Amino acid sequence: MSKEQLFVEEVIKWSEINQRKFPWRKESCPPYQILVAEILLQRTRTDTVVGFYKVFVERYPTVECLFDATIEDLEDELAPLGFHRRRARDLSGMSRMLVNEFKSEIPSDPSDLEKLPGVGQYIAGMVACLAYGVDSVVVDSNIIRVLSRVFDLPPTRDPRKDKDFTELLQDNFPRGRCRDFNLGLVDLGGLVCKPRNPNCCECPLSDICNFYMKRSEISLQ
Repeated sequence: MSKEQLFVEEVIKWSEINQRKFPWRKESCPPYQILVAEILLQRTRTDTVVGFYKVFVERYPTVECLFDATIEDLEDELAPLGFHRRRARDLSGMSRMLVNEFKSEIPSDPSDLEKLPGVGQYIAGMVACLAYGVDSVVVDSNIIRVLSRVFDLPPTRDPRKDKDFTELLQDNFPRGRCRDFNLGLVDLGGLVCKPRNPNCCECPLSDICNFYMKRSEISLQ
């Protein structure tokens, strides 16, 4: 088994047991609410979003409800979360495009999702994966960190402009297991492979991780 295959297998096995539970990750969660959650999660800690998300989707449970809200209403609602003007603008524009161009349905094709205001490659891929089971590759800073450490790849500050990480995932993506694989990568980066003081001893990838091997060699010197 290649290192890449072992990497995929270990991420999925870890994810099945350790995957974090959030309301927008439930398989019964409507696509619209998954999309809203991903917009709220941009540049914001997950634990900050959890309670806010519940209140927000109760206030705006459908695309049509969001469509009816004014920018001022949304800014007031989003103020506690930060970046409220940008988020309000994106959510308002998104609701209008969904109502006018997609008949209030959340598209399943990541390329269609990327047309929506505030939706980039990562959000489009994650929504398509969680809402529709689409085998879409997602890359964010957490995932970049895991890949760069395991495979000794130079990290990048902008995942959108670095094809090495995307191509690595595309070449080895486990078709039909997008949910466990993508969420496993995100959670490994968030819980174990942290930017500082990574918990290498708890990582399922330590046996194949270049970063851990180099770290161990240094500690033995």
